[in-house]
Amino acid sequence: MSWKPLVKNALLAYVAVSAGLIVWQQLRSGASGAEAAAPPPAASASQSRAEPATPAGAKESKVRVYYFYTSVRCPTCRQIEALTEETLKSAFADALAAGRVEWLPTNVQLPQNRHFVRDFDLFTKSVVIVRIRNGEQAEWKNLEKVWELVQDKKTFSQYIEGEIRAYLKKL
Repeated sequence: MSWKPLVKNALLAYVAVSAGLIVWQQLRSGASGAEAAAPPPAASASQSRAEPATPAGAKESKVRVYYFYTSVRCPTCRQIEALTEETLKSAFADALAAGRVEWLPTNVQLPQNRHFVRDFDLFTKSVVIVRIRNGEQAEWKNLEKVWELVQDKKTFSQYIEGEIRAYLKKL
């Protein structure tokens, strides 16, 4: 057996792990104290969604579905986002229209969104559901199985739908 393929594969693995650690450290470091204290700058609608306005004094209850991503995305990451959005639009069309469910794809590399990395202990692209009760965050869950299920559209959609329905029942 030749040693060249072994060395090549070992070096490629080292580079991949190193790059992953660098990205992870950047995501975990989040915003600096000055950025965190400053109000978030305006962002384009394609990169970040603004929190929907709530009438003064209104205490709303709803479920937010976030897809947290970075500027660089692989085909699997894009598939997770697409399948999640498709599931929301097909299974929760009425709830989306009524504002009981919100779909918020969010780029965590933008300064105004870096806090989400700390808020939800993110280490990779993630689907996170948040239950808002009386206008305040009551609980959240990172749907980690999306990475395991992404190749099975039906099971993926059932997983997303089931988790969201469980949170809706708690409103």
